[in-house]
Amino acid sequence: MTLLSNVSPPLIQEALSQPMSIVDLFIPGFSNITTVASQVLNGNMTIYTQLMCLFGLATLLKPYLSQLRDWLIEDFKASTVHIKQSDETYDMIQAWVSSHKLDASRSILAKVMMKRKTQDDYDAHTKKSLRYAPWEGAFYFWYRLNLFLYKATRVQVGFYPQEQISITCVGRSTSILKVFMEDCRREYLDTLKNKTIIYGHRGNCWVKEREVITRPLSTVILDEQQKMPLINDIQKFLDPKTKSRYSACSVPYRRGYLLFGPPGTGKTSFSLSIAGALDMDIYVLSIPSMKDDLLKDLFV
Repeated sequence: MTLLSNVSPPLIQEALSQPMSIVDLFIPGFSNITTVASQVLNGNMTIYTQLMCLFGLATLLKPYLSQLRDWLIEDFKASTVHIKQSDETYDMIQAWVSSHKLDASRSILAKVMMKRKTQDDYDAHTKKSLRYAPWEGAFYFWYRLNLFLYKATRVQVGFYPQEQISITCVGRSTSILKVFMEDCRREYLDTLKNKTIIYGHRGNCWVKEREVITRPLSTVILDEQQKMPLINDIQKFLDPKTKSRYSACSVPYRRGYLLFGPPGTGKTSFSLSIAGALDMDIYVLSIPSMKDDLLKDLFV
């Protein structure tokens, strides 16, 4: 109270009449504040004191500046793409963020990388190397000179909590977001070359369980007269012309094959090799526990 009483009205008037500095363009009134502080301290206003005043003012305004930034990014002329954890695009985004080492998030998820090394480049120090990806929270990053906001939240979906990601950028157009998603897709597919993905289901959602190295058909011990007719039939069924004929005749476009035999005779190996040869994934179902409505949710 004593110090404040020493600042007379003429001194305050003198402070208000001070010329503006460059700092005033970003922090209005900063010159007046430092002038008054200098008069309070009887002119003993060093550069360190000025920096302390600037730091204190920045700390005071930080919450408001953050709110203003979020409002400009999220609500004012911004576009957003939303990704659910149950969709494979979630893995694409996580893989891209991890590969570009965007570690601005304070909460991260650690995973063991599934990539297998050959005998020539094997290194015990890199065995089961870790990959890190953001987990909840939000952070900003730059993509092709565009400012993006990454935000992850946890939501309850049925009995299982799931994470949802939103990517927001400045601008009403979603074109740059589509370019970003396509970039994530290409990089993700590059990591899956010569691999087959096996999916299981959790409720009415598919969940990636593991990746396996593609097994060549030549390594499956099976009579060629049994193997090749089946492969040719599948390739013919996957031809777009076949799908058009099914549609023209109003016939459901689906086909099934039954592989039977004692355990260990190669049913699973043959299925994996077919999926690898045709660049397809495998989706595993437990038939006894299936119901019609669940099958519809999984495949529609």
